[in-house]
Amino acid sequence: MYYRAHSPSFYGRGAYFSDAASYCDENFAFEPAEQSSSPKCRQLILARVLCGRVREYGTEKAPDLTLPPEGYDSVRGGPHKFNDRGVASCHMTVVYDRAQAYPQYVVTYACPVDTP
Repeated sequence: MYYRAHSPSFYGRGAYFSDAASYCDENFAFEPAEQSSSPKCRQLILARVLCGRVREYGTEKAPDLTLPPEGYDSVRGGPHKFNDRGVASCHMTVVYDRAQAYPQYVVTYACPVDTP
């Protein structure tokens, strides 16, 4: 889950959810501070998301959204990469009401030693 509150992104101000853990690992995984072990551990949130009626955007972007389009509950688009250097791409679903997302698990995992 990634909540974009300020500067617009792909689909504006909302909570972003990826369909690929590799995209999240590359860009948004939490790395607890002061880890003494190697390999380092990272954490991701696995969430249940109520999407309702979804407006499909494909690769088109709509950075000014603050709510889903009329008649829809969420938006979905992709595949997108976070930046040009990124390896992983994903389809992302965005909800604009935090009540539509339930963070169900915090997943802790070890990264290969050569991962930046």
